[in-house]
Amino acid sequence: MNGFNRRGLLLAGTGLALLGSPAVLRAQTRTLADTLAADPQFSSLLDLMTRGSALDDLRQAAPMTLFAPNNAAFEGAAAGQLNTLRGQSSSGPSAGTPNRQAISTLIRNHLVPGNHLSAEFAGGDRMLTTVNGSTLKVAGGSTPIVVTNTKPALQPGGQAVAGLNVAAMPAQIVRANILASNGVIHAVNQIIWS
Repeated sequence: MNGFNRRGLLLAGTGLALLGSPAVLRAQTRTLADTLAADPQFSSLLDLMTRGSALDDLRQAAPMTLFAPNNAAFEGAAAGQLNTLRGQSSSGPSAGTPNRQAISTLIRNHLVPGNHLSAEFAGGDRMLTTVNGSTLKVAGGSTPIVVTNTKPALQPGGQAVAGLNVAAMPAQIVRANILASNGVIHAVNQIIWS
């Protein structure tokens, strides 16, 4: 009887220690939107999503996987494209107003239904359909894991001798498996343009 009680106490204590872990509690209570807001590496993405009223997709209960561009991804992006999305363009009828539809489309190009942890990508390529219906190719046979853009011509690439863009650079997962109550975030180093 003592062995049973001791074993029961050990198991209960282990469970309580696990539940008491701040990381586990945060993962169970923060949505994808809350998790982004709590991590300073995603401040540029959060700003864009707020301007475009695109945070609701990250608050729904259905599990989602977000390939989230970090701040470095925004620093490396073409300023003209970002300014147009933000409504900071000096020309055109929508100057000063964020292009909410384009922002929503862009964010949905980074969002895949279901929980997809990095272990799922190990050893080979995986095709994932985004919320907006495009396809992302996740190559797990390389280190780091790379996500191929559906329109690679819009991604930055290497330069040829003549100065031409010859090879689009895929987005790399630079931090994987950031857990939230309704999914998982993988930080990527490039924006996946739609």
